[in-house]
Parts: sequence; structure tokens; C-alpha cells
Amino acid sequence: MQPHIIVPLDGSTDAEAILSHALFFAHQTRSTLLLLRVIMPPGEPEYVVPYIPDDWYEGEVNWTQNYLTDLAARLEAQGVRVQTQHVEGTFAGAAISSFAEQHADAQLIALATHGRGADGRLLLGSVAGDIFAHASTSLLLLHPSKSEKIASGVFSPASYQTIMVPLDGAAPGERVLERATALVLDCNASVLLVAVLPPYLLEQEVLVDEIVEPLQRAPAHEEMERADLSGADLRAIDLTGSNLARADLSGANLSGAILLNVDLSGADLTGANLSGMNATKATLAGATLSGANLAHADLSGANLVNATHLQADLVEANLADADMS
Repeated sequence: MQPHIIVPLDGSTDAEAILSHALFFAHQTRSTLLLLRVIMPPGEPEYVVPYIPDDWYEGEVNWTQNYLTDLAARLEAQGVRVQTQHVEGTFAGAAISSFAEQHADAQLIALATHGRGADGRLLLGSVAGDIFAHASTSLLLLHPSKSEKIASGVFSPASYQTIMVPLDGAAPGERVLERATALVLDCNASVLLVAVLPPYLLEQEVLVDEIVEPLQRAPAHEEMERADLSGADLRAIDLTGSNLARADLSGANLSGAILLNVDLSGADLTGANLSGMNATKATLAGATLSGANLAHADLSGANLVNATHLQADLVEANLADADMS
């Protein structure tokens, strides 16, 4: 069974802007393009409209068949198989979703948003939202710009320079990576992975930025005595010469940080991650280092007089010339 890409159209150039993208995917997946138009059922509308002729339905069907047949011929010239179909429906979104659900070979619905027919009736606007909510297959949406409207008689497959992939850390969301990788290889494009963070992490990120950014801009020896930096992410930050006496750094991440000649006397570093930091000649007299990770840290020449380092991890830490009296 050959897969099908369903392309809903309403007769407008806005709606037709999706065709170059559908053509690309048809080539990539060796799929058949199925051009679909929704028309009002006979007997609709139920109310009397004086300017609608009695034979309007036959005229609508004939126009739709001619329109879709013309598009199909132009697309077939690009080497893809094309089928045409019209369905009846009062609500376009429901009709398109139902059609896709009844065709097991439908692997993708490709449509543009905000398409309007020559008579002004809206087909692909809020309709796209209805399809997004109810479609049983993958969906490709395009909001067309003026530059994406195609010239008469000309079709060419779309190409992509960057494929952006939003991820939320959940395994189901990562299933798109296989398809994105195939697109990147076929288009010789780059891929941009974007992490979508939950609200509580965004709140934490704002709080950390309020702490980290000022520190990164701080001149040497700026007074930060008694600063509350508990739990802050200060990885690889340069705090050379700063005064952090009696600061609260409990649980902070200072791995790889540069703390040359920093005054940390009386500071609380309980449970902090200080692995790999350079604290040469730093003053930690009276500091609390209980449970801190000091693995591979450079504390050569540091003043650790009366520092509390109960259960601190000092594996391969450099304590040369340090004063630990």
C-alpha cells in the first residue's frame, strides 16, 4: 500500500502555497499526493439565499473537479503520483479529519492556514486548529507569506536550511528526531534543538540569572559580603579578588570556578560543588565546608584555618602550602 499525503485546498493561492512543501515530502517518502476539497452538501444552506442558483451544487462539483485536475497535471510533471477527491461537509475541519481517519494509507495532512476561496468563504483558518486537535495522522502546517505564493504553471519542491526541533525531555517527543534527521540529510540542512522548560524551571532560571549575570559583570574586589547565593549555578565563573566573606553558598555549584585571592572567610559552603575550582591563595578561614565536593580543586596556598570540612570530598585536591591549622 503506497502512503498518501492529503492536501486540502480551497481554490486560493494562499492554500496552494503548501504544494511545494507537500511535493518535497512526496519525493522523500515516495508517497502519492491526494488533493482534497470540501464542498457543501446538496440542500445546504438550509436558509434561502436569493443569489445562489438552484444548480449551484453541480456547478461546485464541476469547478472542483476541473480545478483539482489542473493542479494534479502540474504536479505530475514533477514526477509524483497525484489523485484528486472532493468530499461533502458542512464543517471543513471535521470532514478532512474524518476522511483521513477512514484512509489507513494517509501518513500526513499538509495544509496552509488562513486560505480563503474566491467567494470569501473561510476553509483553512480555524479549520487548521480543528484538524490539529482531531487528526489521526501527522500534520504539516504552513502560514503562507506573500513570497510563498507560487507562479502560475510552476511547481518545485521546497527546501529547508534549518530544522528546529522543540523537545520537552519526554521520550514521546523524541520520536520526531528520526524524521528530523532524515530531513536534515536530504536537505543538507542544520538542526536546531530547542528545550521547552516547565514553568517551575523557568522561575528558577530567572532567579539564577539575577544572581549570575551581575556577578559576571562585577569588577574585582566588589563587595558581596553576606550575599545569599545558596543553590546558585556559578559554574566556571570568575570571581577573582571578590569579597564573599560570610556569604551563603550552601548547595551552590562552583565547579570549575576561578576564586583566586577570594575572601570566603566565614562563608557557608555546606554541600556545595567545588570540584575542579581554582581557589589558590583564597581565604576560607572559619568557612563551613561540611559535605562539600572539593575533588580535584586547587587550594594551594589557601587559608583554611578553623575551617569545618567534616565529610568533605578532598579526593585529589591540591592542598600544597594550604594553612589548615
